[in-house]
Amino acid sequence: MKKQDKMRMQIRRKTTGPISILVLKGMFMAPMDEELFISRINALLRSGRKLIVVNLEQVPYMNSVGEWALVERCSQINQAGGKLKLCSISRRAITERVISPLVISKLHSVFEVFDTEREAIESFKM
Repeated sequence: MKKQDKMRMQIRRKTTGPISILVLKGMFMAPMDEELFISRINALLRSGRKLIVVNLEQVPYMNSVGEWALVERCSQINQAGGKLKLCSISRRAITERVISPLVISKLHSVFEVFDTEREAIESFKM
């Protein structure tokens, strides 16, 4: 396996009832990461799944590519009548400043952000 393949972001999908959870793992910073994320969101929307949680616990680094992809997909999902929520922004990422405080504040201003995946899922039931 090539070194760049090991660094590439991975996405695992889980479901709980009508809610889809995308668990991201790895750095969210390259155009290929953005393409992967967009394709996963588009596949969910095509299959009628519009309630989506993005779990960022295993994302140690995100730059403007990742931030932009999240914002754009949030807009797309909202236009489709759905909702995208974020959860579990890595404590390590915050304390080691690999996700900048500016990016975190922008994410909080655009998205509903929850500490845990369970809290994000429960918020859809309100």
